[in-house]
Formats: sequence, structure tokens, C-alpha cells
Amino acid sequence: MFKFLKLGVLKKGVQTKPYPQEPAVPYGAFIGLPVVDGAACDRCSHCVSACPVQAISLTEEGVEISTARCIFCGDCAEVCPKAIKMSREFELAATSKEDLRMVYRHG
Repeated sequence: MFKFLKLGVLKKGVQTKPYPQEPAVPYGAFIGLPVVDGAACDRCSHCVSACPVQAISLTEEGVEISTARCIFCGDCAEVCPKAIKMSREFELAATSKEDLRMVYRHG
């Protein structure tokens, strides 16, 4: 146990960042929420079939992404790079499940 203490694991002072007051900066390779360019989408539904958790669906309104289901894997952006880009947005807190539904309109 004393070896553990000698390694300097227990440091003095504050070790955490004041997150709500100071925004968190994701590292370079971070993948966040997928963002759809409605004008570039041709409704081919390749993104729907590529999504491993069925978070993407095509509706009459446009492309719908359920951020409650999305695991931010990037498979949708891989099969449709002209219409879907992965953003760095990760703060997706909401008070209802309906608020986690994002619809990207066509046109």
C-alpha cells in the first residue's frame, strides 16, 4: 500500500475541472453527434441500414436521428460522407425523450 502512496497518486489540491463553469474541450479524435445536410441528402436510406442501433429513420419531414439511441459510432457518416458529418457536440441533456429527437429537413 505504501508503494501506491509513494507513486504520487494522492496529490494535494483540486484535481477536477469546474465543468459547468468552464466548458469541457474534447480531444482531437472525438466523435460527437451526427449532423445531416438536408440539401445533400438524396434519401437513399444507406444511413438507416448502416446504423447498428436503429437511431436513424427517414420520415416525411426529413432525416430523423434519435440522440437517445445514437452511440456516436460514425457508421452513418462513413456510408454517406456527402450528407452526414460527425460533429464534436456531446452535451445532449434533455428533460424529455421528445427533446432528444432531431429532424433534419430536406431541401
